[in-house]
Amino acid sequence: MKMHYKVIRDHSEEIRPRPLISKTPTSTVIDLIRKINESNKDTSKKSDNSKEEANKIRANSLPKNDIVKNRIITSKPPVFRRVTTGGLNNTEDLRAKLPPKAPTSGKTASAATLRNSISKDEIIGTGNIDNYIVGTQIGQGAYAIVRSAILKKNNQKIALKSYERNKLVDPHRKRCVKREIDVLEILNHPNIVKLIEVIDTPKHLHLAMEYVGGCSLHSYLKRRPNRRLEEPEARKIFKQVLQAIEYTHGRNVCHRDIKLENILLDEENNVKIIDFGFATCFPHDRKVKLFCGTPSYMAPEIVNRIEYSGPPADIWALGVLLYILVCGNYPFRAQDDKELYKKIQFGQYTIPSSISQGVRSLINRILRLHPEKRPSVTELLKDTWLLSNETGELIENLPDTLQKSSSTGDPFDAEIIFGLKRFGYTDEELKVELQNERSRATLLYKHLKRSKADSSAESFHDNNMSAGFS
Repeated sequence: MKMHYKVIRDHSEEIRPRPLISKTPTSTVIDLIRKINESNKDTSKKSDNSKEEANKIRANSLPKNDIVKNRIITSKPPVFRRVTTGGLNNTEDLRAKLPPKAPTSGKTASAATLRNSISKDEIIGTGNIDNYIVGTQIGQGAYAIVRSAILKKNNQKIALKSYERNKLVDPHRKRCVKREIDVLEILNHPNIVKLIEVIDTPKHLHLAMEYVGGCSLHSYLKRRPNRRLEEPEARKIFKQVLQAIEYTHGRNVCHRDIKLENILLDEENNVKIIDFGFATCFPHDRKVKLFCGTPSYMAPEIVNRIEYSGPPADIWALGVLLYILVCGNYPFRAQDDKELYKKIQFGQYTIPSSISQGVRSLINRILRLHPEKRPSVTELLKDTWLLSNETGELIENLPDTLQKSSSTGDPFDAEIIFGLKRFGYTDEELKVELQNERSRATLLYKHLKRSKADSSAESFHDNNMSAGFS
């Protein structure tokens, strides 16, 4: 028997689609429509100025998405892009876009500004080589060639120091050139060569500098008998060098390569110091450990490769320079650098017997092994031998009867006359006192002269001692 089952579908639980019902009540929609219509009527009644203001407000209003983007952008600090000059290729367009360079005369830049400038490697020239008539070569250095040139606008003669661009790829050479430019831009002294401007071209970097018509001190000595100077001339030149170095040390600048070749003389034998490529600019109490300079002029602390301060190393080089001027050769001489450095380390040098006691004492004061025992440049300028030049002028201005002693007929000793002035005698008093053989000034003069003769006789073991250990 088969059983049949009938399935009855219950439609009461069937899910039917529900009609869309607005979440907003009908009355609310009607109210919104009325407000829109009323606002449109009010807008149409506004004046033209009101319309412009409304348009501005609507223009400044942003959609919701744009407001979010705007907040993200303005929440960050503005980004400024550095202008690149790669596409300009150092042409006239580049020079036109660069700011004008301050004139080099009357510089007031501080040492701190110089230190910040040296820390950057960029060399920017603002001059134009077309403003000059370039002449013949007048000198050559390790990295540069120097030519004479004429500035067209005023016919000023200058020296044009030119570096080849492809030779400045080496970082050390580039730093030396940059350092020289930065140092010269803040120095302004009559015994230091002046930098006029820097000229940048695709193949060369030119330094337009003050023209010095004479020659180097090295060339000048080669023309002199025995390659040395008489003490009055050596005193004049050395004093000018000291005045220039005193000026640089006062501005925390140390030259670090003082030598004959880096001192020029003009037509009147006035000093001009050049080549500040090795110069440093920082407080003197800061020490460095850098092996640089010319071997014959190097201080013991440089040869020993220990930390040293700049000024005492310059002082040592000044002592070597003075020795060469009055003696005609170097105080430290050897067949090779190893032997040379050994002599410098032990301060082994001798002073010829022909050298006066005044300059002998000054050399011994300078060439001391211990840097802290060397005098400063200011102290050197007060040395008796350097000031005796003023006394020599006094003697030249004395009447003929007073230029020589009335009793012996010998010329007065300028160094002793200066000693009398240190005792308080004025020029007029000396002119009167030295006429009388029994005056206090005359008796004191004779006493000082005897003391000087006795001191010269003993003269450091007959001038054969090895100086520099004191």
